[in-house]
Amino acid sequence: MSTFRRWVAVTLHLKGPSRPEDIIRTVMGDVILDPRFAGLVYLKGLRVSSGAEGTLYKFGYNFAKGYLNRDRERLTDKNEKAKMLAVIWRDAVLKGGEGIVQHYLGLFRHHPGSPDILLADEHMSRDVAKVMWR
Repeated sequence: MSTFRRWVAVTLHLKGPSRPEDIIRTVMGDVILDPRFAGLVYLKGLRVSSGAEGTLYKFGYNFAKGYLNRDRERLTDKNEKAKMLAVIWRDAVLKGGEGIVQHYLGLFRHHPGSPDILLADEHMSRDVAKVMWR
């Protein structure tokens, strides 16, 4: 039984957020708003280490694509990860309403060093910037 529980703990689809509104699905991946998933990173539904950024993500993420390092611990390309995060947040902001905008703004206001907004100044789209300034 303990083997099964360990396996369930590393799969997002078997132990996902309890409320459907706590996961915003996009083409590049998902942002998971459920606080129980804060700092957890998944690649195609399987949990990987959050990476070597030094701080944890404030939200959970399930990336739709990416490459792991040889120890299968974290996504390898920092710039590619930043681009994916920008697209995930763009899609979430544009379809998620005011609540998701407030979550995203909160990252910039209260957690400027968070890996959630890694290189956002380089990768944020103009349409998201306009929404955020309103």
